[in-house]
Amino acid sequence: MPPDWYAVAPYRFPLTEQPVVLRLPAAGPAPFNSLVVVRGRIHLTAPSVSDGSLRRFRLTVRTPFTLGGFEAGTAPSYRDSSAVALGMLQCSDRTPFTVAVDGVRGAFDDEGRWTLAVEARGSWSGVLAAASGYYSSWILCRETAPTS
Repeated sequence: MPPDWYAVAPYRFPLTEQPVVLRLPAAGPAPFNSLVVVRGRIHLTAPSVSDGSLRRFRLTVRTPFTLGGFEAGTAPSYRDSSAVALGMLQCSDRTPFTVAVDGVRGAFDDEGRWTLAVEARGSWSGVLAAASGYYSSWILCRETAPTS
């Protein structure tokens, strides 16, 4: 299902790309037995007409990766690296712009799902515009039975 703003986007890019979860066995270090890579698309800003002001956005991305064997109330042990990269800026006309990702932090939520907290910002002047990109994480973790 497309986001609410999709119908007014200057360019309706394909929404068919599916997130990827890749699980690889890992021989450690203890206690880890899995290396998981997860990647997908992220909408960094909602379409808006801006006056040139810098607007900040805080986003939560619930990825399709759920830790196998997750037990509620326990904090799983893991190591990770996550990144977000700009993939596209849509504008209804020419404009100077700024789009930036200021931070990304990954963690397991209360259901064992890998979740990213992303801080981004954007600025353009007098046009309808929106920015999107891609997220990527690798997670070294311990799984007992993969769930997705």
